Amino acid sequence: MSLASAPNGSSGAIRNAAFDPEDYVRQQQSSLQYLQQRIEYRKARWSRGDREAFERAMMTIDETVNDSLNELRRNPHDDVSEEMLNSALRDKMELLREFSQL
Repeated sequence: MSLASAPNGSSGAIRNAAFDPEDYVRQQQSSLQYLQQRIEYRKARWSRGDREAFERAMMTIDETVNDSLNELRRNPHDDVSEEMLNSALRDKMELLREFSQL
């Protein structure tokens, strides 16, 4: 699903000529920050394995976000990079939700 076709705009941005992927990421930050705060509070209770799994997954997702943003800086209308960014942000939100409940 491209950013243009995201349902109800909940997990994607409406595409227009001035789509700014970095602005889109900033818009997602408030939800992400809330979950990251919950995780930081609870992380001390996690097992070592849970912490390591979380850190590995976050590193992979953050690399994908950064790679997608870099590609969109070079080619702002690249549909594949837009979808990769959108997917990585959804994955990050899901990972944060999952681990915020541990």
